[in-house]
Amino acid sequence: MASVEDQPGAAPLCFHNLMRHHPAIILAIIIFAPLLCSCGGDYLTDSEVAQTAVAQGCWSEDTRPTPYPVTVTAPGGASAPTATVIANFGDPTFTPAPTATRPATTTPLPRCTPQPGQTQVAWPTPLPTEPPYPTRPVSAAQPQLGSDDVLRVADPVLMLDVAVHPQSSWAAVAAVSIPISNKGDTRVYVRAYRPAEHRWGPATTVDREGTHPIKFRSVSTAITPDGTIHVIWGVTEYPDMTLFATHSTDLGATWSAPEPIGRPFFSVLDVAATDTNEIYVLALWADAAHDGVIPALLHRSAAGEWDSELLPENDTWYASSGALAVVGTGDTAQLVTMVTAFRNLPGSALTLSRPLRGGSWVAQFHTIPDAGSILTDAQVVAYPYRDGATLRQAVTFSATMRDEGSMFALTSLDGGATWLPWSTITSPAGIITAGGIAFDPSAQRLVAVWNCCEEALWGSAASTHYAAWANPVIGGWTPPAETTLSARAPLITGARSAHLTQLAHAINARVAWLVWVENARTVRARAVNLDRIIPASQYPTPTPRPTSEAQP
Repeated sequence: MASVEDQPGAAPLCFHNLMRHHPAIILAIIIFAPLLCSCGGDYLTDSEVAQTAVAQGCWSEDTRPTPYPVTVTAPGGASAPTATVIANFGDPTFTPAPTATRPATTTPLPRCTPQPGQTQVAWPTPLPTEPPYPTRPVSAAQPQLGSDDVLRVADPVLMLDVAVHPQSSWAAVAAVSIPISNKGDTRVYVRAYRPAEHRWGPATTVDREGTHPIKFRSVSTAITPDGTIHVIWGVTEYPDMTLFATHSTDLGATWSAPEPIGRPFFSVLDVAATDTNEIYVLALWADAAHDGVIPALLHRSAAGEWDSELLPENDTWYASSGALAVVGTGDTAQLVTMVTAFRNLPGSALTLSRPLRGGSWVAQFHTIPDAGSILTDAQVVAYPYRDGATLRQAVTFSATMRDEGSMFALTSLDGGATWLPWSTITSPAGIITAGGIAFDPSAQRLVAVWNCCEEALWGSAASTHYAAWANPVIGGWTPPAETTLSARAPLITGARSAHLTQLAHAINARVAWLVWVENARTVRARAVNLDRIIPASQYPTPTPRPTSEAQP
């Protein structure tokens, strides 16, 4: 005979009888069933652990790091506020409102006594030991992209220069700040990037008493392959007008004592480093006997010995700008320089070139047709240029016409022996006080960056960055030079009141250092990928790699 459980409807009947005769059992099942079903997860939340600790008066959970603190409020709540007595009614003296004083609310809870065989977790739980910094070895990788305020000084920055290491591409920045709102001396500041730490090192003033630049303040810097940072600045008071030099071999942590290297000079224009750890300095020598200005070249050997020579042309201006480059390497390297405002003529420049290891100078005069003002802010980039199967040692100088809002480029593809015609980068567009030039070795294209379009020397003027690119041989810049300002898109660098824009990069590097003065008193630097400016269509198409056939 079938049992009652086998009968259809037996389960409802059994449940009905159970509810009728044993309601307490059913009620217990309803209440505790969810708890029984969830017993598979034995991890308590921090709130549950805290509630347990409050109830027990001690911490009993020992399988997790230090829990959050528990706040226990003593019984009785807040005490009654203290009455405030007003002695002189109508007295305008401020009378504080009544305040309530709460009793102490935090009660420290001890740890519960561990059970036999139980090992408690250390409490407070110590933090894990951090790995040593940096966590990877020094490499020659490109510097990390980013924007940084390199210097913030109390007085306006009137001179600025940047140099890069020829292989590793880390940068050093030098600036001259003059006292306008504060009493004091004109100071020369230097700061170097530390590639192993991906940050800038300490900012340092390298001038000392008796070496402050007082007349025709100028500064220039270069980095030799051995990592030595060289800084040249000047000049002291008339009639000495002395140039000084210093160097650092530890990324700017310490500096040599200022060394006088020549007098009388108006200014230092540029410094260039060779692949054998030498430097050449382009400066303007004051010819007191003839009341003239002559470009001069100073040389420091790898052993630290100085010598100098006057360049063959002597009809320059005391406020001329100039740039100097070592073009090529080894025995075929050339020294190439350009000095603007030659004979003080509008749109004029003088180029001089000779073999690095000695020889005769070749001087050439260049004039921009129909120029309305003199050229200023000369900058330079030297680079290997691929002309089919031939690799040419090229050099391009840039210069600006401040008030006409123009920028120009002058290129040689044979180390300064011959020159292509001037190419116009932009004209006209407000006020352009400075602009730099770079070269992308992959796209084989020039890049120009300049600040425009108000005079931001003293800050509080709208001036940001614009950029263009060109084929060095063709010289046609994109956007075209005649493009109006409203049709140009600014280069997003974070600049709002930019001045003294400088651009520098190592040969064969695709990252350039863009440095400028922001709002008169801040020197800002940004590492810029040149492919942000040059379109992808200008780069060579990668050759597809052969792929292995799928195996059956």
